[in-house]
Amino acid sequence: MTGFIQEVLRDTLADRAMIRRRLEAFDRALLVEDSATRALERWCEGHGVTPPARLVAEKAGEIFFAQPDDALFFLKPPEGEQMRCRRVRLHCAGLVLSSAENWYVASRLTHGMNECLDTSDEPFGRVVAPLAFTRVTARREWLWSWPFSDAPPTGRQIVAPAEILRHVATLFRSDGAPFSLVRETYTCEIPGVCASAMDA
Repeated sequence: MTGFIQEVLRDTLADRAMIRRRLEAFDRALLVEDSATRALERWCEGHGVTPPARLVAEKAGEIFFAQPDDALFFLKPPEGEQMRCRRVRLHCAGLVLSSAENWYVASRLTHGMNECLDTSDEPFGRVVAPLAFTRVTARREWLWSWPFSDAPPTGRQIVAPAEILRHVATLFRSDGAPFSLVRETYTCEIPGVCASAMDA
């Protein structure tokens, strides 16, 4: 059985460079996949999670109607239709990898997909996979500035913040119709970034 521990980091040039390389590698792994679910599962399998790694989506609140301005701009729902929002925390192997907010146009999904999103713990990307969707990342934000700091190193122990990276992306069906805007916030529990596998 494999468990995970947070690595002990110190404010040294070597540790900054190491974490920066890991963060950039994780960011690239997300960018090359259309499905963040698939990217996370592959990343986990490559960094100590016994395959097959499988994400579970824990709902972080009731499904509710929401129409944020950027979602309206990118998704352009049919007149009179309100977008839905699904908020979850994604778990794998006892780790909380990310929180995700998916605003989506229900009429551009199948009835079965909408029902599954309402009632199951399946990640959004797995539910809508039959749409053969593509993903366009609109924004990326580093939430952990320390690895990129130019300040003189202090040698003190560094504790990673709870949130380290955020992506905002639009998902498109194979026919080009946009159907979801997702905001994903990744945590310091991502294996291979600042959490390492250990035999338990």
